[in-house]
Amino acid sequence: MNSLYSLRALLTALAPLVGAEAALGNRAVSEGWAKDAKKEKITEWSTKGAAIVDEELRTIFQREYETEYNEKMRRVSLLLGSANLRNSSATRA
Repeated sequence: MNSLYSLRALLTALAPLVGAEAALGNRAVSEGWAKDAKKEKITEWSTKGAAIVDEELRTIFQREYETEYNEKMRRVSLLLGSANLRNSSATRA
């Protein structure tokens, strides 16, 4: 779950940039883009940026987490299956 917290921290850090770029019509900001911005404007950009990215971030995280979880469970099943086969062979002998 640490990766989810890391992604949230990254979103929080990048949200003002994403919001500012969205306000420019999805164009890149120029150097010093936030230099003269008031706190209220940065908060506005942050809110907008987080809203733009949050759902997609959550969807991607859930999909990747599920894929990783399923792979780990497959490996555990294979290991347990091998152990059960060895144990049943030993008891027959």
